[in-house]
Amino acid sequence: SWLAQRVSYSTPVQNIVAREILLVSNETLAHLAIMNGTARMIRHAQSSLVNDLNTFSQEGCDTARPPKAMADVSEALMGAAHMDGGFSAGQAATGQLLREVTRIIL
Repeated sequence: SWLAQRVSYSTPVQNIVAREILLVSNETLAHLAIMNGTARMIRHAQSSLVNDLNTFSQEGCDTARPPKAMADVSEALMGAAHMDGGFSAGQAATGQLLREVTRIIL
C-alpha cells in the first residue's frame, strides 16, 4: 500500500494499520476539508451541518463530532482525481491533499 511504502521495514504492522486508520478517519478527512477551504464551497440546505461544521472548526477533533459530509467530500475529491487523471495523477493529488497529515503521522 501507499502507506507501507513510506514507513520503515522495521515498523510493526499494527503501527502501519493504526496510521492507515488515522489517515482515512472521518475526523482527518473532515479536518482536511476545513483546512483546504473545501468546506466553504459546499452548498447545503441542512442547518445542522452548518452548526456541526462551525463547532468542529472551532473545537477540533478532540471534542466535536466531525461532519460526515465534509469527510465524504474529501474522499470524493481524492477518488475523482484518480478517475480523471489516472493512478499517478490521483496519487500525486492525494499526496498533496494529505501532505500535512502524513508529515505528522509518518
